[in-house]
Amino acid sequence: MGASEITAETPKKRSAGFNVASHAPSTQTKQSKRARLTTAKSAADNVLDDAANEKLPEDFSEELKKLEQLDAHIDDPTKLWPRREAPTLDPQTTKLVFQQMEIDEEFVPERNSVVARLFGVTEDGNSVACFVQGFFPYFYCPAPTGFDEKHIPQVVVELNRLSQSVSSGGASSRGDGTHRLDAVVGIELCMREPLFGYHGNVKAPFLKILVRNPRLMRQVTQVVKRGFNVPVTGLYSGTPYESNLEFTIRFMVDTDIVGASWVELPSGKYTVRSTNKTFCQYGVDIDYRDLISHEPVGEWSKTAPLRILSLDIECSGRPGIFPEAKVDPVIQIANVVTIQGQKQPFIRNVFALDSCAPIPGVDVKSFQEESDMLLR
Repeated sequence: MGASEITAETPKKRSAGFNVASHAPSTQTKQSKRARLTTAKSAADNVLDDAANEKLPEDFSEELKKLEQLDAHIDDPTKLWPRREAPTLDPQTTKLVFQQMEIDEEFVPERNSVVARLFGVTEDGNSVACFVQGFFPYFYCPAPTGFDEKHIPQVVVELNRLSQSVSSGGASSRGDGTHRLDAVVGIELCMREPLFGYHGNVKAPFLKILVRNPRLMRQVTQVVKRGFNVPVTGLYSGTPYESNLEFTIRFMVDTDIVGASWVELPSGKYTVRSTNKTFCQYGVDIDYRDLISHEPVGEWSKTAPLRILSLDIECSGRPGIFPEAKVDPVIQIANVVTIQGQKQPFIRNVFALDSCAPIPGVDVKSFQEESDMLLR
């Protein structure tokens, strides 16, 4: 920790059950791509011919037979892609518990603020997108001598006035330009002890300054360092503490959330979104003060039935040059999806540009254009 610290979701395309990031196809001409593809395919055929002449190990041959038998009864392998149907949630009577696997922040233009987004999976394998409301980034500043809580409203007004003058082009204005939203949403008077230097384990009064979003943190800290008027002391300048912490880190620390931990949304404390703009089966909102984080011990050390995708991408590369997306076309993508705790994958497929020889136990999808394959 530093000397100035104190204690204290590119657009995505939808494919049944999966998210794939947008990827622009290479810019080569079709003729150039086709010529290179033919060369690459010829080389691959030679490798396959050599492999076919070799005697497969007995155990591998048996494995291929098992894979063929495993999928013999499946008419359309793509039907395995979607998750199981998610039961209807009644937020007033049903709690929602899931293992969060990713946390990020989403900017909300109409409020000029951010929300924390938690993505995870329930014990039954249903996907969840949880939008946590009401949490603001903040930093600390030593309180002026004689400062009292009754002075807070005046200081908030002063900081917001000065912050607007510091911002370039009005960074604290609404996205639609209708009116400005204050950069500072509130101040709390609290007792803290700086870690730098010796203070005899004695805490001192600090101002906890809550900022509307991380983008405004810099201009508010500049105001604090330059100085602002305080009713009891006049012009006062202070040193910002912990103003450089990332929003998601601050959120996780304050809510006691650790990586891949289980979180609980109590009944009556969350709402289900009428319009779900994510690819998850559940989209819910909750106030951060109502969110329950379980310590990963005992019952909560288990792992949800996560879907694990392993993939391999083959490009028609140039000799001695690492493939580049804008030049070297992707000719094949092989995918295997396994559910956590299971030994056998339930999805095995290959996306191939042009034709491809049948592969035992694998669903082969052929495409004439690279763009179609990448968007699948």
